[in-house]
Amino acid sequence: RSAKRPKHGMAWRLSNFDRIPLSWEVYEMAFFEEETCGNVARFSGAPGVDPRGVGGTSIDSNPALRFSEQEQACRLTRGSCSSLAFDQELVTAWVSDCSPCLQREAWIGLLFRQKPYNVRCF
Repeated sequence: RSAKRPKHGMAWRLSNFDRIPLSWEVYEMAFFEEETCGNVARFSGAPGVDPRGVGGTSIDSNPALRFSEQEQACRLTRGSCSSLAFDQELVTAWVSDCSPCLQREAWIGLLFRQKPYNVRCF
């Protein structure tokens, strides 16, 4: 993992604010530029607004796994694969490696390679 921070708006993440006694599990999340979290698009069919949120590469605070281990983790319903929290499946979940998790120790988010986003809702 690189210690270099991405440019403003090129990555967004959600972290645990308080200490968590066990691993943190995130079942589903999305980032939106619209303050309505895509709800307007969902019900009105507004053009140009994806009700799934902005797309990017999922990133997290868990230690990097070898390719074969990561590939296997992404096949699980709960695991260290960050894409499990962005797959629109409420039965799958990303699970933090820390247990317990100190304040702001666990995080999950998206990295944007093409352009920055101004996230207003998650």
